[in-house]
Amino acid sequence: MQFKYDESKWVYLAGIIDTEGSIGLSRVKGHRKWCGRFYVPYVLIMNTNKEFIDFLVTNYGGGYHAKARQNGWGRKEIWGWKVRANLMREILPKVKPYLIIKKRQADFVLQALDIISEDKHLTRECYKSKLLENMAKLEELWKECRKLNYRKGGERGVENPQALS
Repeated sequence: MQFKYDESKWVYLAGIIDTEGSIGLSRVKGHRKWCGRFYVPYVLIMNTNKEFIDFLVTNYGGGYHAKARQNGWGRKEIWGWKVRANLMREILPKVKPYLIIKKRQADFVLQALDIISEDKHLTRECYKSKLLENMAKLEELWKECRKLNYRKGGERGVENPQALS
């Protein structure tokens, strides 16, 4: 599929992300004692049609998320398209104007990307104190994304206090 206009490429991707995708932050245990955890931004689209995922990789870049076989009989394999941080910085600002459901998650992830980028450029003297301050900001962004991505009975944006632990 070729896009006649550049804008249509981003409108199409926004529709896919809104319906099939997920935008957010993962919280992962860190290996440093004083840090405790770190945050990984993600854009991920999962689908049972591998050709569709191939299309996304070809037209937008990114890579394949490890395929996972669903448990149970008669279930199809699931394929995923994932975007790393550098490509996220390029893609999210282009799709954000067209997102309907996941616009706030995109805002939070873009803020997190800025914080993460800032951490990489800190000098050794201020690294630890600034990192701890930024970790608190990332924790808040993670909680907000978690609230928005929580589904109860198919509804998005329904708060789940247990999801924040």
